[in-house]
Amino acid sequence: MKIFIRRSGGIANIQIEGNVDTGDLTVELAEQAERLLESENLRNVCSRGRKRMPDTYQYEIRVGEGDKCEVFSLDDSMPEPDFLDVLDGLIVEIMNKRRLGS
Repeated sequence: MKIFIRRSGGIANIQIEGNVDTGDLTVELAEQAERLLESENLRNVCSRGRKRMPDTYQYEIRVGEGDKCEVFSLDDSMPEPDFLDVLDGLIVEIMNKRRLGS
C-alpha cells in the first residue's frame, strides 16, 4: 500500500511529509497501517467531525496511486489512540528515510 502523509500544526507548527510503502515497513507496522488506513476506516474516522482543540496536529493522508488515490484530512482529536500510534510510526519511518538519505 502506498501512503503519503503530511502532518502540520502542533505547538511549533513544524510540517513533516513523505511517502511510505507498507512493503518497506516491519511486518507489524505494515499490517496495522493496512488495517487502519483502509479507505473505509478512514472514511469512518473523518465522518466523526473535528473537535476544535488548540495545537493539535493536522494530517493529510493519501492512500493509493494515480486514479485510485484517495485523500483524507483529520486531526489528533478524531481517531482512537491506536490509530494515532500507527500515524506516529509512519511519521518516524518518514523521518528515518530522510535521515538515512533514502
